[in-house]
Amino acid sequence: MRHLLTTTGPIAVSLLAQIAYQLVDLFYITGTGMAATAGVSAAANAIFVIGALAQVLSTGTVALVAHAVGRKDRAKANLLFHKSMILSLTCGLLMTPTVLASA
Repeated sequence: MRHLLTTTGPIAVSLLAQIAYQLVDLFYITGTGMAATAGVSAAANAIFVIGALAQVLSTGTVALVAHAVGRKDRAKANLLFHKSMILSLTCGLLMTPTVLASA
């Protein structure tokens, strides 16, 4: 349990920092109008969703590659790594137009 708490601490601090700077952005942008506030709010939600998807892909890849390495199956570990890189690149390319359109 102690290990779990020590590893989740930096993650919690990171999430709180992200929320804090999003709130600061919203605080300063509210003076410019409702459309700008809605845009910044929508962009913040998109950032959280994209970040969550990236963390899911990263966590799953680490687990699968670690299992393959533990079995001493280097070929499978390399295959999983390369497939995850291709999937990550594909997701990035698919999300780029969405992010650019909301900017």
